[in-house]
Amino acid sequence: MKWLFVFLVCWNVAYAEETPPLKVGFVNPGFQHQGFWQQVSTVMHEAASQLNIQLIEVFGDRHWKKMLREGQALLTNQSLDYLVLVNEHQKAGELMRLAEKQGVPTFLLLNGLGEDDPASVYGNWKGSLIPDNHSAGREMAESLFKAHSGAGKLFTLVGDTLTPASLDRTSGLDAALALYPGVHEILRGSGQWSESVAYNKTKLLLNRETPEMVWAANDNIALGAIRALKETGVVPGKDVSVVGLNWSKEGLASVEKGELLMTHGGHFMAGAWMMVLVYDDYHRLGTAKTYNFQMSAITSRNIKKYQACFGEGRWDSIDFKRFSRTTRKKASTSPYEFSLSRMMEYARGC
Repeated sequence: MKWLFVFLVCWNVAYAEETPPLKVGFVNPGFQHQGFWQQVSTVMHEAASQLNIQLIEVFGDRHWKKMLREGQALLTNQSLDYLVLVNEHQKAGELMRLAEKQGVPTFLLLNGLGEDDPASVYGNWKGSLIPDNHSAGREMAESLFKAHSGAGKLFTLVGDTLTPASLDRTSGLDAALALYPGVHEILRGSGQWSESVAYNKTKLLLNRETPEMVWAANDNIALGAIRALKETGVVPGKDVSVVGLNWSKEGLASVEKGELLMTHGGHFMAGAWMMVLVYDDYHRLGTAKTYNFQMSAITSRNIKKYQACFGEGRWDSIDFKRFSRTTRKKASTSPYEFSLSRMMEYARGC
């Protein structure tokens, strides 16, 4: 019996090693070598590697026509087990229909479909993973207002006026404004997710008055505002408090310098979390259709620990399999814990 036990153990190990990886396609709407979507891609590939997933990625370079073209080619040329899409420019539905014809299950990342095109009508839709942008926008605003004892002049730079992420962050800001009547919003404009646009709009405002608080929808916008403030002789972090979102390298550096009150975020980790959902769905442990996760703030209080854990992009220190339901009791019902605190807990040497 002993030799049989040894044989079975060895056979199982060999079988596990030879199990072919899942083939997952990802239509990345952004650029391969820059910006937020490069961050998403980097961490996503690390998680895929740990979970025995072959991630095949194409890029749209922020052009929806190219995104559709690349997605169509991916479905035509590859035999996929799953397809991950982002509803950029409200175009994900077209690729979902094509994937459905080919029998490929789909997941939606970061943005769901609109009310006029519900995901539930697609028989191949497995689920959506969406960050809580409303709570992030509210927490950013509350940090500003509390830093100024609930009163002062606010300059708001939203991302845009169309995308769900921007609208949800802005609705969070508005919820906080309703609770702080002492805060006076002197101007609201769109930063178009651009450092240069935010810089120019802040310069124009500073020609007539100086705010005490700047709420910026992402780090790029916040950094553009900070550049304009400094050129005008206003000291960010002293004369004016600024908040952003993205956990970008530049945003983190600005927090360290004391110029940025906080960078909220962590949603670039969503690509890694999506690999966990795909892995669990394949092992029949997925139960919900829509998964929401909270983002977290990085401030002067936790910036040193974050940099010690993950500075220079040490994402390989995280054991992504520990986020999977395959590692937990009551796996089919246990909630996912996609958070900064869990990232630190599951990282080696953190």
